[in-house]
Amino acid sequence: MQQDSCHGPIFTFGLGWLGNGATIQHMPLLNMMVMCGNSSPVVVSICDCTARMSEGSKKDATYIAEMFQVKVNEFELDSRNTNVIFFDGTFNVQ
Repeated sequence: MQQDSCHGPIFTFGLGWLGNGATIQHMPLLNMMVMCGNSSPVVVSICDCTARMSEGSKKDATYIAEMFQVKVNEFELDSRNTNVIFFDGTFNVQ
């Protein structure tokens, strides 16, 4: 989804963010996607969490929220269009 080409639909439908914490062949990842009412989800980031995990930390809810906040701030024009963030794959969110 091109940021410039979807401003109209964003203002109409808002944004939905999707995320998943995955570990692929011992590499801890955080996948972030965004979608709008008139488009399929689009991958906006795949973050390598190896450094955090090697420090003994986990991909917990606070870390994930901070990572998403950075992407939302990069993508949004006025921080009023995000309607929901769905996430799966953290140990401390039930």
